[in-house]
Amino acid sequence: MPGVIEGSSHDFLTDAFRSMTGADIGAIRGFRYGTHVRPGPITLEDLYHYIPVGPQIAVGTIKGAQLKGQMENAAHGSLNPDVITWSGGWLFGYSGVKANLDPYQAKGKRFSSIQVMRADAKQCTALNPDASYTYASYYFNTDPDKVNFTPAQNIRVLKDKDGKPLDATEVVARYLASLPNRTVNPEPNRIHLTAPLPKPGFGNLEIQPLRGVFRPDVSGPGRAPAGNGSSGTAPGSSTSTPNSAGNQASNGGNAGCKPCSTSSKVATAR
Repeated sequence: MPGVIEGSSHDFLTDAFRSMTGADIGAIRGFRYGTHVRPGPITLEDLYHYIPVGPQIAVGTIKGAQLKGQMENAAHGSLNPDVITWSGGWLFGYSGVKANLDPYQAKGKRFSSIQVMRADAKQCTALNPDASYTYASYYFNTDPDKVNFTPAQNIRVLKDKDGKPLDATEVVARYLASLPNRTVNPEPNRIHLTAPLPKPGFGNLEIQPLRGVFRPDVSGPGRAPAGNGSSGTAPGSSTSTPNSAGNQASNGGNAGCKPCSTSSKVATAR
């Protein structure tokens, strides 16, 4: 799966947020997080690369319509053929959410068949725009009424036994340590591409289509930008991030994960 859409780091980080808060949905912004986890040790250094911005983790309540809007806005800001309007970052990553994505559709129409697995359920159900869902993700003291920049109700910040907020890297380390055999095997392909992304148009691997995504036979906002070559003007096989070597990881190291050394092993991918 191309990193702009989903990466295994997306998957296991959001699984950690969802599990450690008991939320229906775990989420993470697409900024830098479309990477895939390499086979081999997962270290504290890796966790700080995955989560370089020092957030806390909180859970709050949002509406289904907010989730749909978030997904659509991220897709438009990453795949819009008018690249000047890109919003930065890639698509959000989720735990507890599955959906189909047609990258060639217009704004607000790319995602369909969105399913949510509630924390207390055994199977997914269709997203209800009017329903409330618990939602776990980044939290910053500067935005006390938001989780992951999303307005939310009943916000609760994860804290340690002494009542101090936990850094997100510590939350992930504790999640890894809590798993049977300290092994994490996140489910991939939570987002199903109904059509492949365009072929790379500049002779190099493109984790994100550098001309956006467009239908060459459509006029208007979705048409090919002027000057496009044939290699970038039609849907074709997509490329993934060069380090997409796998998506299994196991924790064989320091469960407490105190940030005294960025080389301390937290987990092992295989």
